[in-house]
Amino acid sequence: MKKTVKIYNILLTLLFLGVILICFLNDVFRFYKVPDISTTENRKPASKPIIDFSLLDPFPKNYENYFNDQFPFRQDLSLMNTLICFFYFHQSPLPKEVELGQHGWLFYYKKESEIYNGKLKLDDWQVVSVVKDLHDRTLMYRKKGIRFYVAFAPMKAEVYPENAPFNYRRATGGTLTDKITETIRRDSVIQYIDLKEGMLKSKVYGRLYAVNDNHWNKIGAFYGYSEIIRRIRLDFPSVKLLTKSDIQFTARKTPPGNLAIMIGLQKYLYETDYVPNFKNKKGQFSIGTHKKPDWAVPIDNYEYVMNTGDSTLPNAVFIRDSFTDALMPFLGESFNKSTYIFDGWRYLTNGAIIDDLKPEIVVLLIFEPHISHLAGVW
Repeated sequence: MKKTVKIYNILLTLLFLGVILICFLNDVFRFYKVPDISTTENRKPASKPIIDFSLLDPFPKNYENYFNDQFPFRQDLSLMNTLICFFYFHQSPLPKEVELGQHGWLFYYKKESEIYNGKLKLDDWQVVSVVKDLHDRTLMYRKKGIRFYVAFAPMKAEVYPENAPFNYRRATGGTLTDKITETIRRDSVIQYIDLKEGMLKSKVYGRLYAVNDNHWNKIGAFYGYSEIIRRIRLDFPSVKLLTKSDIQFTARKTPPGNLAIMIGLQKYLYETDYVPNFKNKKGQFSIGTHKKPDWAVPIDNYEYVMNTGDSTLPNAVFIRDSFTDALMPFLGESFNKSTYIFDGWRYLTNGAIIDDLKPEIVVLLIFEPHISHLAGVW
């Protein structure tokens, strides 16, 4: 028995030394070339640092990053670990980034779980400042003859708690979103559109969110769109509301969403999305022409425009994030001209564009985890 244990220890030691030796031999002979771009992390691996004897402090850390990134067969071993974790143990390989929920649904862990579990909080004065900002914006727009609406796109777990991971336990005293919306509802000036209630009621008509992504799918976007337009039509009856009879959704197998990509399973999972086919589509898509502010130069999708050419309809501006992407084909049919501004999750008033376009309607549409940005908390 002792002899077997001794042989085992020797073999384990030799294996460990062999692995270390392979790494250093590869550093010299480069028999294994690491891909220029990591397929699982979507970034360039760290390059080998040059020793600067006048500044040695950064070298150990830089070399460690280089060694970790250039480890031979690193991506292959990482993929093997991912496949075993996900398909055999039914666990997320990156549980602090993406969580595996029920029935194979993926959920974004970080800020979304913190809000859902009640860990992310704002002080009372910060909540008051958010609501005051929305109150003041409403009055500011009103002076310009503009109706201002506020809507929050709910997180996946809020609409499908039955598919959420076991460690997603909704805050018993309510979430930060609950606290903010309750305060908004007590303000008689702000025109708030409750999307969550409408989405919960619409679940009976089909799956509203992507399985492998944290966004709603096209069907979910359609019902979110319906809630927005129904509220706007109370003030603007001429606004066109698309119904299910105007659109036919076609199920289509598509590449998986952002959460599957984050855990490196984009080649092993797929999504079923629902493509809308409009019976009488009028909206024409174009890129906006307004000059970006200096801080917005890195943003590729800063301004989009949809035109129907129907001057009997009002014009609208949407200050948005990625949740509005799936809404655009529907919203674009309901207005004469609809402009979509993505300002890098700042959700600013964008006064220069508003003054130039002079729309009758401005909608602030924020994905729930980003509401705190209005208080300066990212």
